[in-house]
Amino acid sequence: DTGGVTPHDRDQIHHLKRLLTAIEQPQIHLVLSTTTKPGDLNIIVDAFSALPVQDLLFTKVDESTTQGNILSQSLRSGLPLSYYTDGRVIPEDIHVLSADALMKMIFNETNLRRAKAAAPEVLADRLKAFEKEL
Repeated sequence: DTGGVTPHDRDQIHHLKRLLTAIEQPQIHLVLSTTTKPGDLNIIVDAFSALPVQDLLFTKVDESTTQGNILSQSLRSGLPLSYYTDGRVIPEDIHVLSADALMKMIFNETNLRRAKAAAPEVLADRLKAFEKEL
């Protein structure tokens, strides 16, 4: 955890990069919240691309109603996914983020029910917004 490093402060990110050079073979996960807006996720991922980030780790899966932004960020950044959290109990609520787990999150029964109930024009608008993120 970076303890408050903001994506808007390049000096902090540069300082963090210098600190990481002192660690032999660091394992660097960029930790992102699923509750963060897609545009803000883009800014965060872009800002921290100055670091040797190896993968993305998503928190607060239990607090978000949609998880498509997880897939969007992985595709957009080219970074693989590592773990997700869905609660406050550590380490029990940290899970490997496999493709199977992600698809179950995105296409869960509740989301499928909502999609079936949505008007076609709403679904078309959502698809267009999703395609813009890719």
